[in-house]
Amino acid sequence: MKTIVIYGTTWCADCHTAKSILDSLNVEYDFINIDEDESAASRVMELNGGKRIVPTIFINGAVYTNPSQLELMDLVRPFVHKKAS
Repeated sequence: MKTIVIYGTTWCADCHTAKSILDSLNVEYDFINIDEDESAASRVMELNGGKRIVPTIFINGAVYTNPSQLELMDLVRPFVHKKAS
């Protein structure tokens, strides 16, 4: 499993934005769709006081619930891979 995991859904605009940011920075991550994984949905709810908030993002074991775009870019900066020329 990657160091970054996004728990989200396919219909969530903020999840799409988070994935797009990581993709544009060439950052590796795993995406888990909580609509298809009941145990992941339960974990998200446990971490968010019973609320099913997406995206919930794990970065090196720390949990971030729906971070802003700027916060996410700052958090993943150590994981940015430069593309080969």
